[in-house]
Amino acid sequence: MTAPASAPSASDQPTHILVVDDEPHIGRIIKTRLEQGPFTVTVAETGAQALVALEREPHIKLVVLDLMLPGMSGIDVLSAMRADDRWKDLLCVVLTAAGHDVQTRQTETLGVSEFMTKPFSPRRLLARVMALTCTVPGGTVPGGTVPGGTVPGGTVPGGTVPGGTVPDGAPPSPMQAVSSPDTE
Repeated sequence: MTAPASAPSASDQPTHILVVDDEPHIGRIIKTRLEQGPFTVTVAETGAQALVALEREPHIKLVVLDLMLPGMSGIDVLSAMRADDRWKDLLCVVLTAAGHDVQTRQTETLGVSEFMTKPFSPRRLLARVMALTCTVPGGTVPGGTVPGGTVPGGTVPGGTVPGGTVPDGAPPSPMQAVSSPDTE
């Protein structure tokens, strides 16, 4: 008689990412690329939908957030996240066509993990999300290593991997503004 299969633990589950973009084709591109890695992706098209998704999906580890959204802006969503104890430390990558200095400063003040401008490279976005979430192909690495460096305690303090690089060779760094016309 075989033993019943045990349910997968939370660490065996793919890392859950919330993508918030009002352009459906951008949301689909990001979702498709992230799901090629070890991620589960929920897409929201408005700020209000994003907050509902955060309420319903308590295991979201990172938000990819556009700033220019209808109704509630991305800055408003980020402010609401930081004001709520459940989400105040949630990783957030701002991905937007609005690269104004004022908005960059606002997102820095609100503790954004990364600021990327459109057009963007889906490969670079995947690499940054993997670095920020301490994820490598095949799953997360709690207390383990990533190519080129060790992740102490399974966390990435300030968004860096000490002595390491992310899969596309870009050095991980906190609050790195990335602009790339490469849209592969």
